[in-house]
Amino acid sequence: MKNKLPTPVCIAFLVFRERATETRTKEDIFIGLPRLMAARSYPVAFPFHFLIRCTSGHGEYRVEMQLQTTDGEILWKDGPPEPLPMLDPLETYDLIMKLLPVFPAPGVYQFVLVLNGEEISRQRFGAVQTDASPPMQENQ
Repeated sequence: MKNKLPTPVCIAFLVFRERATETRTKEDIFIGLPRLMAARSYPVAFPFHFLIRCTSGHGEYRVEMQLQTTDGEILWKDGPPEPLPMLDPLETYDLIMKLLPVFPAPGVYQFVLVLNGEEISRQRFGAVQTDASPPMQENQ
């Protein structure tokens, strides 16, 4: 029987709209911290960047991001094919993923970070319907 690895501590779990790199320092720049997304029709897939920073790891962890209903039903999940090595419990480890979650309808959801099948963190996230008619233009 394989021993269960200790659960890492999630220091940061953030959702961003865009990612760039600062040219001089080569540091990541994240743009936009949305708490909801808007679409004209559903279902819709919408690209987001996820920044996960963990510590207290003791091995390799399979990473999965889930989109759940408020009742805990998993509607979508994705993650990198390779496990995230976190071998030194005193280090911090970053994982940046660009994923394309699928929202089935407007509503309130949860992004859930799962490592080795265990929930580490969750974040509330909304989806709203926008006006399906095109915006009015001046001089019509």
